[in-house]
Amino acid sequence: MAQQNNLKETFNSELLSEYISQEKPLDRVKRLYKKNEQTTRYYEEAKACEVISLFISTTVGSAAFALSAPLCRENYISANVATVYDTKVVAMRRAKDAYMFGGLKRFAKWTLLTYAVVFSFSNMSQALELYRCETNIAHYTVSGVAVGAISRLILGPRAMLAGGFIGGYMGTMTGFAATNIMTWAGINIEQRFYEEMERKLIEKKCYEESRAKALAQLALGGGSETTHKAGTPV
Repeated sequence: MAQQNNLKETFNSELLSEYISQEKPLDRVKRLYKKNEQTTRYYEEAKACEVISLFISTTVGSAAFALSAPLCRENYISANVATVYDTKVVAMRRAKDAYMFGGLKRFAKWTLLTYAVVFSFSNMSQALELYRCETNIAHYTVSGVAVGAISRLILGPRAMLAGGFIGGYMGTMTGFAATNIMTWAGINIEQRFYEEMERKLIEKKCYEESRAKALAQLALGGGSETTHKAGTPV
């Protein structure tokens, strides 16, 4: 927070007003999904959302595989107690196939569902923070309610209400942890906004200085050439 206050103090009100008047909230949100000239994200939050979503979804999918695969094998054995196989090896292979295919099916299902939910939640919360240019737990709560309700859309209004309530609660808890961690680490959205503003102002100042220096060199070069021509005898 001290660093953020120092950044604010380095800019006078005129530069700050000029930058904010030129910066539109939707422009910041659009840059969340775009890449710069080096094919990297403008905001590190976008890459973090992808990594976190992938990690959480893979973890949930692995847990689903570990829990459901043995159950799929037991269900297959129970459903085929009276089945006569050619050999014991064939029976064991069928049970193993049920174990693997049943577990992989649930792994793919829960991985995709979890990735969709986490990715939507994280991107929506970051988009709200960029749009409003502030870090607030309410952004995570709103994102959780929206994602929770939409994920239960096909189950009816009551399921959407329950999903929104659960999503809002989990989003609030996630937002509380995330905002405190980001504030403690000094990487909240306000800090990034002022860092980006500082970088743009520095680039603008460097460009103006280099342009002025180039014009001065051209003026000196033209003046010396004129003097040389004037001193040359006809």
